[in-house]
Amino acid sequence: MNEGELGRKVREVQERYGHLLTTEAALSVIRAEEGGPFEARVLRIFRPHEFERGGRKGRVCRAELERIGSGERPVLVLWDEDAERLANGGISAGDLVLVSGAYEKEGELHIGRRGSVKVLEKAGPAEREEAGREAGSERLGVLRGLSASGETLEALVELDGRQERLRLEGAQALSLLGIRQAHEGISLEALVELKRSRLLGRTVRL
Repeated sequence: MNEGELGRKVREVQERYGHLLTTEAALSVIRAEEGGPFEARVLRIFRPHEFERGGRKGRVCRAELERIGSGERPVLVLWDEDAERLANGGISAGDLVLVSGAYEKEGELHIGRRGSVKVLEKAGPAEREEAGREAGSERLGVLRGLSASGETLEALVELDGRQERLRLEGAQALSLLGIRQAHEGISLEALVELKRSRLLGRTVRL
């Protein structure tokens, strides 16, 4: 797919969703619709998070990938047994993996019931170092808290195992919410109330 065709598809998806999606979110929708396995390099793995739902304990862990060929950097979410592989070194930063059966949800990739993540090539010291340099070029964290006051968005973000409180305004605030432009008559507080439950625990680019 050339750049012109990709740009057209992005605009079509954004129009379909009422121009509420960023370019990155629209690309995620396109990838999910096209489907198919893909190879990727693991750039970084986030600290696992344990939770309890309906009396059952579970674990979730996220990894930032770089798709081979396109350079796109989706975040992959793995649960329970698959999360253990990320948390315990079964999959490491720098590894080359084959992802199949993935689908997009809220801007992140999840693995379907018949999907899998297979390690094609374990990283050596040079690959791990390169992955660390690539990951360090962009701030990516997990959203743990979100509120708004007037035109300011207050976000509690987990970055590299520590929590940081951020105050964002304007385009930065809208981008964190996954919105391209403000909507007349809808306050930032109202947008946060609408989106908070879907955003908490998700990865955000800063």
